[in-house]
Amino acid sequence: DSNGRANIVVSLNGKQKVVATEGKEVSKITYFTPIINDHGVVAFRGVNKEGLNGVFVTDGKRIKTILLEKDVLATAIGKVKIFNGRHIPFGGNIGFNNLGDIVINTAISDEKGLEDLGRAVISIYTKK
Repeated sequence: DSNGRANIVVSLNGKQKVVATEGKEVSKITYFTPIINDHGVVAFRGVNKEGLNGVFVTDGKRIKTILLEKDVLATAIGKVKIFNGRHIPFGGNIGFNNLGDIVINTAISDEKGLEDLGRAVISIYTKK
């Protein structure tokens, strides 16, 4: 925009709507392709106001944080932490479907963040 901030804009039926702006709900929209589903919900990667990389969704009314680096998740191999070490958190683009389910590649460590466990594919399913 004219202030140098990145925006995510959805165009529908010839009308454009800004659904996310840097410096408002998130401090930065990172340089990865946002993805939109058939319901107009957009998933994107960014940085929150505390400086943590994350995955966010917006319906154009509000932005919801889905996953942040340093979050601890229960997995089949025990609790792991989304990790920003040798591997970047959240590699590549987001997978996103019409149910709102998200799939993302990420780096993980042990729960305390001391041992790099490599990369993982994380699936976050919408609860019905």
